[in-house]
Amino acid sequence: MRIMPFALLLTRKGHVATDADRTMLHNASALTHAHARSKLACEIYGLIVRNLVTHAPKKDHAKHVQDAINDVLLFYREGVSDIDADEKAAMDQHRADMPDYDAIRGELGVYDRLRNIEVFTALPASEIHSTGYVVDTLEAAIWCFLTTDSYKECVLRAVNLGGDTDTIACVAGGLAGIAYGYDSIPEEWKNTIVKKDWILELSDAFQTRYLS
Repeated sequence: MRIMPFALLLTRKGHVATDADRTMLHNASALTHAHARSKLACEIYGLIVRNLVTHAPKKDHAKHVQDAINDVLLFYREGVSDIDADEKAAMDQHRADMPDYDAIRGELGVYDRLRNIEVFTALPASEIHSTGYVVDTLEAAIWCFLTTDSYKECVLRAVNLGGDTDTIACVAGGLAGIAYGYDSIPEEWKNTIVKKDWILELSDAFQTRYLS
């Protein structure tokens, strides 16, 4: 729920993606959650954010999520049994750049339900677990985002799942905020935010300094 500012760094103007992006997300996760499973969740989320911000068409949300999942599976060569010399060289380079490459690669299986986003999105709410466990949180946030058509609907669906509502609504709301924009947030919600003007100034300063 605190990874968004780091994820947005992947979208800065003129940025070229490297292994350092993933390491940055992992290190940011490790400030509070250092397990490889949490690091992988933050990586997946960061790539989804990147795709939603930078890739067209903007409204093809499911495609951008699926592309992020596919990116992760390809990067860690998941499911590849016959690795050729070029792929082995690439993996060795990733290992040199990312000390936790193999540890994170070993966690891919816990996110199996996200492999096929179309199938995952079709799951009923009864099969979505709204707990603070990192896998459940990421799944629930993605499910809420992809089964709704507005910021308000997405956040309300996350809250109505019950469980760890503040975390899941925050994670899901981040995706919905990118997809639908600031103006899509209900005015009555924005008007109840404490220090709203200061937060807007801080956000503008962040964009000017790090993203422009």
